[in-house]
Amino acid sequence: MYTQPTDSGRFKMASSVKYHLDELSIALDPDDPRHCFPVMSGTPERVLDIGCGIGQFYLAGRFNGNVFYVGLDIDIEPMIFGKRHWDRMNYVKAGGASLPFRPLFFDFVVSRGTLHLTNLPTAVTEIARVMEKGARVWMSMHSFSMQWKKLINYALKLHYKGFLFMSYVLLNGLCFHCFGKVFPFFLPGKYESFQTAKSMTKLLKSCGFSDIKITTGRHFVVTAVKS
Repeated sequence: MYTQPTDSGRFKMASSVKYHLDELSIALDPDDPRHCFPVMSGTPERVLDIGCGIGQFYLAGRFNGNVFYVGLDIDIEPMIFGKRHWDRMNYVKAGGASLPFRPLFFDFVVSRGTLHLTNLPTAVTEIARVMEKGARVWMSMHSFSMQWKKLINYALKLHYKGFLFMSYVLLNGLCFHCFGKVFPFFLPGKYESFQTAKSMTKLLKSCGFSDIKITTGRHFVVTAVKS
């Protein structure tokens, strides 16, 4: 059960921790227009949260103590904060493209606004590997329009580095849409792209998923079942 942390004001809070606490507030408020959260049918037993932050999915989901939850992130500060306040959660420092778990283990995988920052074909292949048959995956993605707005914003502000990077993001998303591949930025391992319903459907089918459902309204959400 979620309980509000009581001692967060007694130490200097990392900016990433504050971001995830704000995300937790959004996840707990279904009336917030930024709210984007899975509709759970039944209670999963083994949950993997990719890009977990402090564990806001677990906290907002109000799971009971029988759920085995693993939060995975590359930023350790939010996970330290989460473990300090909620000891039922398990955390692993790792990236989404190389999941350090045995095959066919999790029955629910969630990723909220994270996978667009990975080598997406590799990450989805890894997700499929660690999911048991019949398990569900829920992912919120980044659409072309979202990334296009960022590009325009950088252009209006004459922010050349931001404009250059967002140009890469849009070209990478176009490559993913047309060819099913993404490429890193100049730094090794640094990825970002946009996703489309066509590209995600094709990728998920190739990784053995079925019952693929995609919504592209206010939020770009993809759900599927491991065949």
